[in-house]
Amino acid sequence: MRIFFKPLFFLLLFLLNITVVSQVVPSRSQNFPSSGVPDTLRILAILVEFQTDNDRTTYGDGKFNSIYSTNYGNTILDPLPHDSAYFASHLEFAKNYYHKNSRGKMAVEYTILPEIITVSNTMRNYSPPVKSNDFKPIVDFSIESWQKADTLYPNFDFSGYDLYVIFHAGVGRDISVPGSLGNERDLPSIYMGLDLYRKYYGTSYQGIQLRNGSQRVTNSAILPQTQNREVDLLTGKSLFEITINGLLVATIGSRLGLPDLFNTETGLSAIGRFGLMDGQSIFAYNGLFPPELSAWEKIYLGWATPVELNTVAGAASLAASGVANASDTVILKIPINSSEYFLVENRQRDSKGDGARLLIKNGNSVSTKVFTSDTSGFYSYSTEQIDGVVIDVDEFDWSLPGSGVLIWHINEEVIASKKSSNTINNDKNNKGVDLEEADGIQDIGEQFTTIFGDIITAEGSEDDFWFKGNESELFKNTFNSKSRPDSRSSSGAGSLISLSDFSENANRIYFRFKTGDDNIIPMADRKINSVTKTSDLTGVVYSGENLFYFTSSDTLYILDENGNVKFTTPGFSEFPVASSEYNSSLYLSGVKSGRLNLLEYSSNATLMNVQLTSPITASAVMRHTATEMNKVLVGAAGKVYTLELPASPGSSPVIRDSILIGGSESVLQIASAETYFSFAAAAPGNDYFNVYDNLGNSVRVSGTFNKLSIYKQTDTDYRIVILSDKNMVTVIEKGKIESQFSLGNMQSEDFYLSPSGSDGMVYIHYLSGKKLHKVNIYGASAQNFPYYDSKDTDLNGHILSADFSSAGGSELFFMTGEGELSGINSLTGGIFSPFPLSFNKSKSYGLGISQSTTKTVLAVSDSAGYFRSYELKYPIMKIIWTGKYGDHRNSSFAGSGNAVSPASQLLSEKLTYNYPNPVYTGTTYIRYVVNEDSRINIKIFDMAGDLVADLSDFAPANYEKEHPWNIDNIQSGIYIAKVTATSGSGKTGSQTIKIAVIK
Repeated sequence: MRIFFKPLFFLLLFLLNITVVSQVVPSRSQNFPSSGVPDTLRILAILVEFQTDNDRTTYGDGKFNSIYSTNYGNTILDPLPHDSAYFASHLEFAKNYYHKNSRGKMAVEYTILPEIITVSNTMRNYSPPVKSNDFKPIVDFSIESWQKADTLYPNFDFSGYDLYVIFHAGVGRDISVPGSLGNERDLPSIYMGLDLYRKYYGTSYQGIQLRNGSQRVTNSAILPQTQNREVDLLTGKSLFEITINGLLVATIGSRLGLPDLFNTETGLSAIGRFGLMDGQSIFAYNGLFPPELSAWEKIYLGWATPVELNTVAGAASLAASGVANASDTVILKIPINSSEYFLVENRQRDSKGDGARLLIKNGNSVSTKVFTSDTSGFYSYSTEQIDGVVIDVDEFDWSLPGSGVLIWHINEEVIASKKSSNTINNDKNNKGVDLEEADGIQDIGEQFTTIFGDIITAEGSEDDFWFKGNESELFKNTFNSKSRPDSRSSSGAGSLISLSDFSENANRIYFRFKTGDDNIIPMADRKINSVTKTSDLTGVVYSGENLFYFTSSDTLYILDENGNVKFTTPGFSEFPVASSEYNSSLYLSGVKSGRLNLLEYSSNATLMNVQLTSPITASAVMRHTATEMNKVLVGAAGKVYTLELPASPGSSPVIRDSILIGGSESVLQIASAETYFSFAAAAPGNDYFNVYDNLGNSVRVSGTFNKLSIYKQTDTDYRIVILSDKNMVTVIEKGKIESQFSLGNMQSEDFYLSPSGSDGMVYIHYLSGKKLHKVNIYGASAQNFPYYDSKDTDLNGHILSADFSSAGGSELFFMTGEGELSGINSLTGGIFSPFPLSFNKSKSYGLGISQSTTKTVLAVSDSAGYFRSYELKYPIMKIIWTGKYGDHRNSSFAGSGNAVSPASQLLSEKLTYNYPNPVYTGTTYIRYVVNEDSRINIKIFDMAGDLVADLSDFAPANYEKEHPWNIDNIQSGIYIAKVTATSGSGKTGSQTIKIAVIK
């Protein structure tokens, strides 16, 4: 980024930095994009003077001919007289600017009422206080001006205009020029829509009444006669020349609905000289002509349509808009998520190769000046070679600081949330429209202090363009997740987008693009209409094809791996749907209004309704054993039914078995593993529920049921894990409670099981607030857990688990509150590359995975119906847990853990410790592992030998167990904890640890 110093012309090397004055900017209203930009924009302008004053805080004395103390003649920008012909020249520039930028889609017509209007007060009486949000004085100025115009022109028709402009005597309070006269009470140049008038005159205000109320003015643009002003130097006064062309076309941009893209709080630049709505562009070439609209501005106004990138990898080219053919790509759009995307465009200062051709009007003469390059007296901040008013330029992009490819990062969520306050780019770390500066330093608008104490502001330069030959030190000709700048989302999540190998600067620039990396490749990103929920997204393989399905408002949707809707049927299920392939068909089981809906999905889909004698009260489960895949388990009031799928397509399922339970109890959930299954049931009004299995076991559990899952403990024994209210976990084996503990302040009603530890044991995983927890079946937290989201956002949805890493453990996938798909390793608790990946912010999410013989596909969806799929290329792949109930069958079965190797000592020395250590507040946990079931005693002493705590516990063999010690009433110091284990066989063992308490 090159920082320009602005020399002030004459005898002294006087460094000058011009910035847009910091001022509160009123919110925009009446923006056309909601109803479409008009084909013709009609402008009505009036000329207004003030009462004569002698006020040092305003420029001039309130009259048009008073701004210069010397007769400069016609050898300056904006020479006197400033009459209707003079202002018509500026409006002619605006007409030409928008004709070219809109590619003829919008014409500008203008009318100027030539008689000068004089309002009743001096200028300062209409000027809002500096840095105030009280715009009533200038609102009243506009009302008085138009009402006086109504009186002065009694026969004029004020209706039928889109923009009402007031050109007033004096300069604008829009820029700060050191050495100039005070301008604290000059008028700011602003556009005022109807909302601003209603702020002061009520929500029913319909505009400034003219013609006895038959006509109304509904907006006003306040603009100065010029921005030229005299500057006091040591050698005397000098004229600093800045014209109003840029300000005028930016004001029209405001009327069209374009938001300001500079920082409206500080006045500092935010996008540099690369679009229209930034001070660097408004005052480029001393206000003579801004560059063309940026890609986003053109798209926003409906004057350009980007080509959206929809292939994984390849080559692309971008043509400069001034010479592009109809078949050329001028703007490329690359989605990041539903609200963020990149816009890529090729901008050339002189695409026609004929230099800058300026059409200039000075008095009654019109002439053309041609510059083949920037030169003395004609460059971005020096225009001494230009006299009069510029009314047209052959290529407005000559105003750019260079040429090449520009990459814009657009965040529509920021734009939508901040547009009404006109603060889209006020947060430099989260802009709505952000330029990815190719030189690797995002410093547009940053301020620096020179060795002389002068404050200068960084603006865009030629180094911010992407092209081969960019000589900036950090330029690498690659834009990806690891480059500087990078292709990540605004939250820092990966986009998997890579652009590289930009060709040399030309009217057509070539480059390569890629989405994905060696292990994960985006496949589809689409919006499914009329969807409000996808949280039960599930993957399944049918006929060798990866499919995904979910329900939204009880309608079943079946998609292919690319998000194409293959089948829908309404009224299918109120519960998560189970599925299984059988007899060359895919059967899907749903429950609606107490009946079973069975869909036979094949070349000819057949829907069957099964009404049992008792209403169904829980999700169906598709039974899977080593010898059969054709059973459906359904829970009902008082019963669990086993149905057999039809032996031939089109036939009805047959009831083969049922288990009776208490007549008043209803089944809440079923979990199935091979020939074993378990289920929970409760009767209305009870403060407990019962857990049954098909072996005849039953256990009563206090509280309200939330969820049940099972896993295989040995070759023949299964364990049931239940989550109930108050975050209680109950583990049952062979009809007895094995353990029971609380998950503390858990903020979820869901969990999943997985053999995800290095010890091979099954662990309970759950999301709670900003953390992902992993505990064993006795409640002890696994090493490296809980995982805490570094961005301090809540974690969301279900956890999906798969094993495709040779590093051990499994990989856990989940969504964050920032709309990111995150992935961590279940052993280390660390994020693995390229995660997290950007998706969408939403109320809820679905995660699904499907693995055919040729491809493994991971899919994510949200409550707005957005669906995105990725092909996973990892060499090892085993799906462990997906969806709310574990798999597409709703089995809630976590598989088997590996055999546990017993510790060599009764009480392991290595695994006896406390965490955290040192402990600063709250609780530390004392952890231990025994090789036989044992009673644990923990005695804690201070350094004087006094006993401060005596704790007891039971530890099962070969499981990590822990006991909390609260230090709220403990003083700082070193404490000795003696942990003693006594087994049932009479063995004893002890270990000693030191605990540091620091407060």
